Amino acid sequence: MERMNDTNSIPTIDDIRAQVKGLTGSDPEFTGHGLHVEFCGVTLSLQWGPQNYCDNRGPKDISGPCANFEAAAWLNEASDAWLSLDSNGADVRGWVAWGDLAALVHDVKVLAHKAGA
Repeated sequence: MERMNDTNSIPTIDDIRAQVKGLTGSDPEFTGHGLHVEFCGVTLSLQWGPQNYCDNRGPKDISGPCANFEAAAWLNEASDAWLSLDSNGADVRGWVAWGDLAALVHDVKVLAHKAGA
């Protein structure tokens, strides 16, 4: 798993909601340790906390967002059609800094277009 830039400040949930909505035009649905947002025919998942590829992945680190997150995306029409977000072809990109969210959303839009979504 490649590690992204992790020298970023920790946003609040309200900051995350506003940034995701501004980049995608859609309201995110918050899960226990992250969110899902649908746009351009795909679902983008941003997760943090236990068992996710981020700084607060330990079993006791569940207090909220940290400086980075794990990302995955899939086509809405076929839930088993994951988009490769990692330069090594992996379905999951870990340790993504919040400052890199706009670039990630752009990458997902390009991949969705290429996949015909």
